[in-house]
Amino acid sequence: MTKTFRDEPFSPREGNGPTALPSTAAQDENRCGLLKLSENVRLETSPQSFWHRQGLWRTSQGGELGQWRQNLFSQDPQTFHLDAAAGAHPSIRAELRSAEDLASLYNVKPLQGPAMQREDKSQVTMALTDCDGELLFILREIAGGLPTSIEVYGRDGRLLATTLVDLDRPLLRFVDPEMRLIATAESPSLGANLTLAALRDVPSEAGIYPWEVHFEKEPYSNSSQLLKENLRWVVATAVQVRAIRDATRAAQKAGEEPSYITGREWYTGSMSLVAVLCVGLLLGSLFLVFRLVYPLAVKNEITNTFLKIPVRPVAVPGAGRYIGQPSRVVM
Repeated sequence: MTKTFRDEPFSPREGNGPTALPSTAAQDENRCGLLKLSENVRLETSPQSFWHRQGLWRTSQGGELGQWRQNLFSQDPQTFHLDAAAGAHPSIRAELRSAEDLASLYNVKPLQGPAMQREDKSQVTMALTDCDGELLFILREIAGGLPTSIEVYGRDGRLLATTLVDLDRPLLRFVDPEMRLIATAESPSLGANLTLAALRDVPSEAGIYPWEVHFEKEPYSNSSQLLKENLRWVVATAVQVRAIRDATRAAQKAGEEPSYITGREWYTGSMSLVAVLCVGLLLGSLFLVFRLVYPLAVKNEITNTFLKIPVRPVAVPGAGRYIGQPSRVVM
């Protein structure tokens, strides 16, 4: 039986039916790509470089649905970018945000949900925005002590989905506030039935394991809008973010430095070096301008051998030679 982090089911607020989730202006104008997913999606990670992480989302038959990336050599290396497909318009950006950021930037009220019933408040909040920075959804990750769970909120701060976490297997079940099943996700694939210990033997890229997500069929009475073809990416993003952050936590637990910290240090160092060079170039330019306006005084005596004026020979009576040409003797 699936074990959850709750001893008692969460009691939803009144009026937790399907919430209207309209598209943004940038999506309507096709400036931000729309990502549509099939009922079964595989989340894969491509080989990682020093500069970035990336991966693909595929159908069960191998067709490409979208791609994600993280630029480790950036000011905010933990930001997650999601594109509809290769060469398409940018679609989604996931950024770490505090409760104060959500309130000031997006006017979102404090989030309420199952995480508030837990004693452990080890939580991280991510804002999912379109390519113009318009808020779409909010993810809240709860990672303290137990396997990481995820909550999904609408742009108005309303709870849309939470997860039932298996304590023995890498298995997540997304349910709506009425506890109706939305999707099931398992690593490395659906039906693998591996324990968390056995998962460590599965090949991975930088500790990021593959996942597979299956969405329930819709529509049914009061079904969650997250089941719609153009909104399934929200659940898939929650699973992908969890996989990436689990890899970071595993690296920290093993005493290793996460890649995003190394990338941030290189970014900070390189930007500092560029700043020093720019300041040096500016000071050098000012010094040259100063010397053009106030040149150094020219000495009467020229010390450079190649710039000296040749000495004209002068006849000295009785000396039998010319001064300045000791090799020439007057006959």
